[in-house]
Amino acid sequence: MKNLSLILILVLIGSCSSKKFISGTVTDTEGNPIYNITVNSPQAIYRSHLTDNDGKFRICVRKRDSIRLCFEHRLFFYFNYNGLEDFQDYYKKEIDVRKEDKYINVTLEKTPERIHCDSLISKALDGAYYIKGQIYNKKGQALPLVDVLVEDLPFIPRQTPFFTTSGLNGVYEIAIPNRDSVRITFSDMLDKKEKTVTIKGENSRNINITLE
Repeated sequence: MKNLSLILILVLIGSCSSKKFISGTVTDTEGNPIYNITVNSPQAIYRSHLTDNDGKFRICVRKRDSIRLCFEHRLFFYFNYNGLEDFQDYYKKEIDVRKEDKYINVTLEKTPERIHCDSLISKALDGAYYIKGQIYNKKGQALPLVDVLVEDLPFIPRQTPFFTTSGLNGVYEIAIPNRDSVRITFSDMLDKKEKTVTIKGENSRNINITLE
């Protein structure tokens, strides 16, 4: 029994000494942190990691003299949006990290597709206004985690002010482009319920929705 315990302890020590954590921050060329960048490595022990809202990541890898890290991202949506396809919005980047390095900063460059997309988003935000409201089910209970998005945009609204998710109290707030009429879709992916409404003009600043 003592021998078995000793073996387990030695295995655990060996496992801990054979791996390390690498942390870092991913930004664009203007120094802005980039959210949701996939960080992977051939030496990764568990799985790939995604950067958080501050562009930070932490990945566990096997100890090597040189460790290859890969950073990439594709802008996508989980269902078709006006026939628009996902695209790579930052150039994929691979770097070799020395075994003594524990923290690194990485800069990614936008692709031409991303630059064009940003110009479309900027144009749509010019003169945009915000609406807010609360989302309920037919029993009058507040619905959290409902996706709210603006339809008919020339870009995928994910990660823009034209897409949001309701909070725990069912409250949402979303940007609306300055157009005569705008369609907004509310999607409860859990209960598979969806509703699209059309608003006209800036007079509609508060809209409560019931999903049935």
